Amino acid sequence: MLFVIRCFLCILSLLLIIVPISKADEKVIHAVKIDKSLSPKIDGKLDDECWKKAGVTQGFIQVRPTYGEKPKEDTKVYIVYDEKKLYVGVECFKDDPNKVFASQTKRDSGFFHDDYVEVFLDTYHDHRNCYGFAVNCIGTQSDRRVANEGSIGGGGGPMDDPSKAWDCAWEAKTSKNSNSWIAEMAICFSELRFNKNCDGVWGINFWRGNMQFDEQDTWADVGDRQLAVSKFGHLDGLSLKDIDTSQKVEFKPYATIKPKIAPEYETKPDIGVDIRYPSSTITADFTINPDFGQIEADPERINLKDVEERLTEKRPFFQEGMELFQMPMELFYTRRVGINDLMFGAKAVGKLGGFNFALVDCQSNDVKEGDDTTKDETDNNYLVFRTQTDIGSNASVGVMAINKQKEEGYNRVGGVDFNIPLPLDGRFIAQYTKSWFPNKDDDAFIFSLKRRTRSLSFEIGGGDIGRNFEVESGYIPRTDRRGGNASIGYEYRRDAKIFKMVEGEASYERLENHDGIKTNESRRIELRADIYHFFMSVGPEWYQRTDDFDPNIIYTDRTVFFFTGFFPPKWVSIMCPTMIGKQEGKKTLFNGLGINIKPFQQLRLEAGMDRLDRKGDPLMLNRRFGASYQFNQQMSIGSKIELTREGKRYIFAIYSWEFQPESNLFLVYTDDKEVGMKTERIFFFKVAYLLKFGLF
Repeated sequence: MLFVIRCFLCILSLLLIIVPISKADEKVIHAVKIDKSLSPKIDGKLDDECWKKAGVTQGFIQVRPTYGEKPKEDTKVYIVYDEKKLYVGVECFKDDPNKVFASQTKRDSGFFHDDYVEVFLDTYHDHRNCYGFAVNCIGTQSDRRVANEGSIGGGGGPMDDPSKAWDCAWEAKTSKNSNSWIAEMAICFSELRFNKNCDGVWGINFWRGNMQFDEQDTWADVGDRQLAVSKFGHLDGLSLKDIDTSQKVEFKPYATIKPKIAPEYETKPDIGVDIRYPSSTITADFTINPDFGQIEADPERINLKDVEERLTEKRPFFQEGMELFQMPMELFYTRRVGINDLMFGAKAVGKLGGFNFALVDCQSNDVKEGDDTTKDETDNNYLVFRTQTDIGSNASVGVMAINKQKEEGYNRVGGVDFNIPLPLDGRFIAQYTKSWFPNKDDDAFIFSLKRRTRSLSFEIGGGDIGRNFEVESGYIPRTDRRGGNASIGYEYRRDAKIFKMVEGEASYERLENHDGIKTNESRRIELRADIYHFFMSVGPEWYQRTDDFDPNIIYTDRTVFFFTGFFPPKWVSIMCPTMIGKQEGKKTLFNGLGINIKPFQQLRLEAGMDRLDRKGDPLMLNRRFGASYQFNQQMSIGSKIELTREGKRYIFAIYSWEFQPESNLFLVYTDDKEVGMKTERIFFFKVAYLLKFGLF
C-alpha cells in the first residue's frame, strides 16, 4: 500500500503542474435589471413590457446527432431580473408546432423523449458546481444541483440521479403559438447559494431538447458533456449587493394516523417536525421524529451479480444536498441509517470562502432483520463531515470524516479525494481512506484516469482495499481486494431517421486478495445500436471468481446479456432484458419484461416481470403492475402490486396533494404479505403544513 500511495503522489504532482485547460471562445449574455413593478407575469407568454428590454442571445449548436452543426430550428433566450428573482424566457422556434412532444407530467421526471429547455447556473462561478432548472413543453418542472461537473455518479435520488433529489420553489409556465413554443421561468435568488460580494458574473448555459429531430442543442460549446460547467458561458450585469436574499425560517410540522386493520386492529398517531433555516451561503435542516410512511417499499428484484445490490434513497431528509457527499468510494450510504426509525437528524450544507461543506448528525433506533448487509443495530449515532475546496481553475480536493457510535463501540472513517480535469475531456480521480474499529484498522486506495465523451471513451483504474477495511456507514461491495480495470468505448451517431447510433465497449478487470490469490477476473464486450426507436444491445461476458467463503472453490461464468427496447416518443415503451449462459456452474436463463403505456398525458399504466431459471435452484418469478394518474404537478394518485412465486404480495396505493407550496396531504394503503406470515394491512394519513417566520 505504501508503494501505491507514493506512486499516486508522484502522478498527482505531475497533474497539478499541467498547463491550465484551454477554453473555447466564451459566450456572454447580459442580465438587465428591472423595477419590481415591471416584473413579468409567469404565464408562458413573452408579452410583458420588460421582455423588450431583456438581454437576448441566440447561436445554439448541436451536441447530437451532429456535434457542432447548426440546429435545424432556432432558439432565442431572454433574461431580466429584479431584487428578488431571475427571469428567463426561452422561445423555441418550430416550423410545425404540432410536432412538439411531451409525456412527463410528474416533477423531476426524466425528459428523455420530451421537448424541453434547461437553464444551468454556476452561481459561485467556480467552474465546477451548478444548479439546473428544466421544463418541458407542457410545463412539467425538474431541478437539480450538480457537484464537480457531475463527474462522480451514484444512486440515491429520483431516476437514480442524486442531483435531482434537490428541490426548490421556482415557477415555470409554457405555451404554444403558430411558430414556436415558449418557456417562461422565475427563479428566486433566495433559493440559491452565492457570494453577494462577488463581481456580479455567474456561469450560465442553456440547453434544448428537440425531439422531432432527436436533437440536443447547447448555447455554450461544452463539447460532448452537458455538465461541463468549466465551459459554460457568462451571465453578467448582476448587481448582487442589491438583491434581496432574505429567507424566513421554515417550520413544517406533521401529524399521522396509522390504523392497522390486520392481522389485528391497532391505531398509532404520531407527530414530528422539520425545520429549515436558509441563507445565501448556508442551509441548515433539522428533523425530529420524521415519518416516511408515504414512501413505497423497494421493489422486489432478482440480483444477478455477486455483490450486494445498491438501493436508491427515497427519504427527503437524506436526499437534499447529498451531492456533496459523492466520492469514488461511497463512505456515506444513507440506506444504512435509520432503516425503520430515525429519531432525529440535523444537517448544514453551504459554502464558506473557497470551501464547500456539509455536516450531518442523525440518530437511529431500530433493528432490521434479514440481510446482514443492510442490518442497522439499535441506538446508532452518525456524525458525518464533508468539505471540498478548489485547486487551480478546475480541480478540487475533498475530505470526509464519519463517526458511527454504537453501544458496543464505534466505526470511524476518514478519507481524502482528488478530482482533477485534464485536457481532451480527461479526468483523474483518486481517493485514500482509512477505517478504525476498537481493535483493528485498515486502509483503502483507488484511482481512475478516464475520458467520457460521446465518441471515444476510456478508463484505467486500480486500487487496494485492505483485508480489515470496513465502513459500516458506506457502500463498499468488496474488501480484501487489490487490482485494476480498464475499459474502452466508441460511439458513432448520425443524423438519420432509421439507423441513428452504434457504439461498442470492451472492459477487463482483475482482482486478488492480500494472500496473492486471484479472486475476480472478468472480460466483457458490449455492442449497442439505435434503429428507429429500437434500442438493442448484446454483451458476452467471461467472469471467473472464487467462492466468498472458500477460495478453493472457483466459479467460471460464461453469459450473454441481451437487451431490446422500443422507445417511441408517445404512447408505449417496452423493455426486454435477457441473460443466458452458466453461473456458479449451473445453466442459467433470466428473462425480463417491462411495459409502460400512456393512453394520454396524465395516465400511466405499467406491467413487468422478472424470471430466473437456474438449474438445481427453485424458479424465481416476480410480477409487478402499476397505474398512476397525474391531475397536475400538485395532485396525483397511484397504485402498485407486486407478486412473487414464493407467495409474497405487496400492494401500495397513494393519494398525494400539495395543497399549497410544500404543504402536503397523503392518504396511503398498504397490504403486505410475507411468506409464512400473516397479512398486514395499514391505512396511513399524513398532513404536513409549512409555516414561515421571520425570526432573523
